[in-house]
Amino acid sequence: MTELEDRLRAALRAGAATVSSVDPRIPDGNRPARSPRPWLAPLAAAAVSLAVAVSTTVAVHAVRVQRRPAAQPTFVAPGSSPLTKHYSPVPAPAADQILDIDLTGSSGGWALLARSCSGGRCAALVRTTDAGQHWQRVPIPAVGTASQSGEDCDQSSCAVSRVLFLTSRVGYLFGPGLLTTSDAGASWSRRSGPPVDDLAVAGTSVLRIVHGHGGCPGPCDVRIQRALSGSDTWATVAQPSVYGLSPGVLVTDPVGPAYALFADNLAAGVVHQTVLLRSLDAGATWQSLPDGCADARGGQAVAAAARNRTLVLLCMPHGGSGPGAVAVSTDAGNSFAPPRRAPIAFPGLVAVSATGRLFVASRTVPYSLATSDDNGRSWKVAVEDAQTFAADLPQLGRLVVSGKDGVWVGYPYHAWWTDDAGQHWRRVLLPR
Repeated sequence: MTELEDRLRAALRAGAATVSSVDPRIPDGNRPARSPRPWLAPLAAAAVSLAVAVSTTVAVHAVRVQRRPAAQPTFVAPGSSPLTKHYSPVPAPAADQILDIDLTGSSGGWALLARSCSGGRCAALVRTTDAGQHWQRVPIPAVGTASQSGEDCDQSSCAVSRVLFLTSRVGYLFGPGLLTTSDAGASWSRRSGPPVDDLAVAGTSVLRIVHGHGGCPGPCDVRIQRALSGSDTWATVAQPSVYGLSPGVLVTDPVGPAYALFADNLAAGVVHQTVLLRSLDAGATWQSLPDGCADARGGQAVAAAARNRTLVLLCMPHGGSGPGAVAVSTDAGNSFAPPRRAPIAFPGLVAVSATGRLFVASRTVPYSLATSDDNGRSWKVAVEDAQTFAADLPQLGRLVVSGKDGVWVGYPYHAWWTDDAGQHWRRVLLPR
């Protein structure tokens, strides 16, 4: 470009000299008619050459832009503006996180918290007797918290992630460790045995799902065990074939059947069939049931809830992406109505009340909860909890309904409580 610029400057100087030779004293009206000016030719030629060179450069530059690799997508947290080009995960606040909540009736409940401590996060227990308006701390032995129930651990130091009280005095902290109390939390005892994936009450019995070790993928040597309430003697009642599936969950009801659900690990990349079992005798024997989500465009059940003879399955497509659906059975899982699309994005929790009201909620952003009074034909969004995303937030979540009381934990720093069977919800803060 340097030689071309020099030529243009020279042509401009020559043109300026020619223009300056015109006698300025000649009146405009006496000037001769305009005629071609030979000094413009080199100027025009230089300008044309420069334009061609510039356009050629621009064209080459445009091609180079088109050949550049596509820019990486900018991460946008729900409800916020785009962040920087290179997304840096925002860490979760160091405040206490709610891992689990158990309702005991008459506005009572227990909450298991994950509190920041020198070893990461340690378990803390609190209880309420007035629907979450006030909380009292309950001392427990030093124990860590787990991100999920299906972890392996040393039984002498197993962490916990769940809380369950069978009566006002008999309770458990578990997942994968196991601690028990028989005096309303005044004292606790650590129990030996295999890692515990889930635990639930069925009639006068207690059921649990345990595994021998991990790495199959998923838990290996999975067993369903049964014991009398408060007993430490467990008997194996079933050994389901659940290779490659996520840790099992138990779904029970005081007056209805018990269910065990082993869902596929949607992010594992290998498709396995969900296993759904039912017991009609408080866990003594078990039978296989069809997955009511199988017709949901290749989906499968990932969560379940039961009350009386109603069984509700939360369906998600294989791979975990796409809209969820809800499948409802009113005959204890013998048959299911066609799955209907879930009313919220990223559903992960489901519950059903004694009156048949359905609840679906998310356990990640965007946090929301919806209810249905017609088996999922229509829905009403009851809570929208606008919170920001953090990469290390636990996504356990909890949705429990007992009588007129119900509690939902999506964002793990507060809970939402209803004491009118889901008509109204209020945010509940736990002690800091």
